[in-house]
Amino acid sequence: MAFTSARKLGYITHNPAEAVETLPEDSESPKQPFTLEQIKALLRHAEGDWKGVIMVTLYSGMRLKDVANLRWENVDLSNKWISFKAGKTRQRIKIPMHDALHDFLLELPAPDSGKEFLFPSLAGKSTSGKSGLSQMFKRLMERAKVRGELVRERRGESGRSVSTLSFHSLRHTLVSLMANAGVPVEVRQKFTGHASAEMNQHYTHHEIETLRAAVEKLPSLSTK
Repeated sequence: MAFTSARKLGYITHNPAEAVETLPEDSESPKQPFTLEQIKALLRHAEGDWKGVIMVTLYSGMRLKDVANLRWENVDLSNKWISFKAGKTRQRIKIPMHDALHDFLLELPAPDSGKEFLFPSLAGKSTSGKSGLSQMFKRLMERAKVRGELVRERRGESGRSVSTLSFHSLRHTLVSLMANAGVPVEVRQKFTGHASAEMNQHYTHHEIETLRAAVEKLPSLSTK
């Protein structure tokens, strides 16, 4: 990232690290899932749009920036689907909606246009930085007294500490809940591995019902 910034500013002509492959996202990840009690605590202390962001991520496995920038046109309340393009992989994703999430979204104010954001107070914000979405969620965790284990302490002003719990843990929570409910790994991968648009177009009726059945095995959480 530092080399890319330097190239954009004209200090260097090319990024010498461009050919280096990035590690898989979850490779030896220290992240752990939240417990249901921790998620309930987060929902109790969440303010404004954060309740919706937590609900959507818990039931879909979406990444933080993707869910913060969801628009109403991405939500099909009649057929209970969420469709969007993943910012990281650029793939089109289509995920069935859990009843608890469906009920929550039905209670949100009706938009004038499908182009409006579901969570306008968070849309367009960076995930990094002191005022970024990740730090906002970290402060929410502190208010809710939800703490993970510290696996790396901050070193210097530019360093950062790493905890076993963060917003990304919601993705791990989804996988863990599905695994504990007996959902096969290949079905779980459709949520976290993200099926492509081509794959979605070729879903059979059986596959659709399998995905819906997997979602229905998740516990029902309420924001009330």
